[in-house]
Amino acid sequence: MAAPASGSALPAGVTAQMVAAGDSIFNAPRNCNGCHGKGGVGGRGGPDLTAGKYEHVDGSYAAFGTIITDGVPKDSIKHAEHRFPMRPRGGHDFTDAQVAELAAYVWTLGHK
Repeated sequence: MAAPASGSALPAGVTAQMVAAGDSIFNAPRNCNGCHGKGGVGGRGGPDLTAGKYEHVDGSYAAFGTIITDGVPKDSIKHAEHRFPMRPRGGHDFTDAQVAELAAYVWTLGHK
């Protein structure tokens, strides 16, 4: 599981249990890792989420929750190699709690 570096506190309201659950969801077959790569290192369908530099969000926990919920339309994709839109909730029926867990996990990837 990706965890923040020592001294890097989780955002308000985020727990280590949320991060662990988000890790499990993100890296499960046919979920987020299909585009963003295992551990969020980037892939053919989506950008690297581990570098701490983001194309569509400011890197805040709230922004990750919003982009996971709303998705990214194809005409907003900034790199030609990422050919597909990010569907709302990743094209899944993730609950609000699961979106919060995913946002918590993704936040940790770039805040090490």
